[in-house]
Amino acid sequence: MHGIGLMIEYFLNRILQRQGAAPPWVQAQVDLVAAFTSFRDSLRTEWLRHVTRQISLAPGNLASHIATAESFVSRDIAANYTLREYKVDWEAREEKYHTLAVEELNAKTRSYNTIAPYTARKGYTTLRQELEDCYKEVAPKIVDAIRTRGTAPPPPDAKPFVRGAVGILEDLTGEKRQLHVNRDGEFGLMDFIRGFMKREQR
Repeated sequence: MHGIGLMIEYFLNRILQRQGAAPPWVQAQVDLVAAFTSFRDSLRTEWLRHVTRQISLAPGNLASHIATAESFVSRDIAANYTLREYKVDWEAREEKYHTLAVEELNAKTRSYNTIAPYTARKGYTTLRQELEDCYKEVAPKIVDAIRTRGTAPPPPDAKPFVRGAVGILEDLTGEKRQLHVNRDGEFGLMDFIRGFMKREQR
C-alpha cells in the first residue's frame, strides 16, 4: 500500500506541475535533490582528483602508477572500502568543509520536511555515510583516471569563470560569485567552501 500511495502522489504532483499549480514543497524537493546531487558529484570529483594525484606523484612511471592504483582498488574493495590509505590525510584536511556542507544539507532537509507531506519527507545524512558511498562509487574509476592523467596533455592556462547554480552553497544560499579555477584547471566544491569561509572570517 505504501508503494501505491507514493505512486499516486507522484502522478498527482506531475499533474499539478503541468497545470502550474505545484505546491511549494514540490519545488523545495527539486532544490533539495539538486543540492544533494551537487554535493555528491563534487565530493566524488575531489576524492578522485586527490587519490589520482597522490598515486601519480609517487616515484615511477605510468605503468607502475597503474599497478599501484590497481593494487589500492583491489585491497580497498576487499576491505569493504575501509582501507585508510590516501584517505586519512584527505579527510583530515577537508573535514571542516565537508562537515559544513553536510550541516547545510541537513538544514535544507529539515526545512523541506516541515512543509512536505509525510510520505515525501527525506532522511538526514551523515558525513561518514557520504564518504562511504563516495569511496564505493569512485573505486572503479581510479585506474582509468590514472591512465588518462598519465597520457593527457597539460591543461591550458586557467581563466576565471562564473559557476552556475550547481555550486552546493549557491544551491543553499542562492548567491552567485566570481570564482577561479585552481592550479589543476578544476574548481570543486571544497575550493568554493574554502573561499566562502575565508570571506566570512574577515
